[in-house]
Amino acid sequence: MDMPEPDMCPMHDLSGSYWVESNGDIFLVRIYFHSRQAIGVTDIDVYKMDASRYVWRRVNSIGGATFFLGANRVAVSSQAGGIHADCIYLLLWCYDGIRLYSIRLDDWTISFSLVPECTVDPEDWTSTWSNLFWIIPPSFREPAKSMGTVTSKINRSIALMEDKEQMASPWSGFPVELIELLIPKLSFVDYLRIRAVWVHGNLGVFNPNDITWRVLDKPEPFRVGADDYGDRFCHLVEFKGDLIAIFRPYDATPIEIFKLDQSHMSWEKVLQLDDAVLFLDNRNAIIKTSQEYGCHNRIYLPFFGSDEAEGHKPSMFYDLDDGQYKPEFYGVTEPISSLWIEPNFNSHL
Repeated sequence: MDMPEPDMCPMHDLSGSYWVESNGDIFLVRIYFHSRQAIGVTDIDVYKMDASRYVWRRVNSIGGATFFLGANRVAVSSQAGGIHADCIYLLLWCYDGIRLYSIRLDDWTISFSLVPECTVDPEDWTSTWSNLFWIIPPSFREPAKSMGTVTSKINRSIALMEDKEQMASPWSGFPVELIELLIPKLSFVDYLRIRAVWVHGNLGVFNPNDITWRVLDKPEPFRVGADDYGDRFCHLVEFKGDLIAIFRPYDATPIEIFKLDQSHMSWEKVLQLDDAVLFLDNRNAIIKTSQEYGCHNRIYLPFFGSDEAEGHKPSMFYDLDDGQYKPEFYGVTEPISSLWIEPNFNSHL
């Protein structure tokens, strides 16, 4: 079938596309990943084929079915086996093992756990992933009329700057869309320098007058040669005149924080945020004083757990005092495309 897929979301670089037939309809599920080695799921688009015009229509439901995605693709009726309706299960290779993702379209959330006793070979992850097959008992298929795999296409497009000369350029390739969003915010000054952290610690300055970036000679970049290069969320915030860089991994390993020593133009590692609390999501970072929020030494993340005994969903945070995620990292739920926001109630008082 020679039918082009829908355009990718411009906010993402890496995706995997899965064609699945369910009850006579053809769906295309596009999973967006965090990084170049498919370390975690960040977003999802679901399309249904309009067979009368052979075009894709974006949908928010898969007709009450349940999809199982991996090296093979299987769709079953949600009435079988007590499984969730409008839910997509995905087997995915990650640094920390084989993850079983549950993507629920009814409340638009993502959660995952590690498949026990399932090891991966970091040097041959493609072979590991390609051997992950779903086996569905025949009884699960009985309520469905026509379900099976049509075909699959994996589209991996990665935008990485690997050339050192390109990294030292004025970053003329910086996304135009982001600059267009940025400029109106800076219209109140004639010249404003905005600092940005590069993947492994280069510091850059943006000049809105001529739309150029300049990479500073100092401070020296950090995390050079790290095994997880490019596989962490990178944030830069300013707090009480200091620049603070935060590196959040995609797994349960510790979050790293660095502060710029402006007298020596060098990065120094920070172990405590004695008078501050951080709020991190996949794209944004907010830092506030502990007096404003009544806690300190915490990094709140865009996840929540489930406390059935208390009947509420506690927000997840990383505790800098003991280096632990609370609640535990695996099994928490993440609203898709969630953002931390700070409401301004002053205008309503």
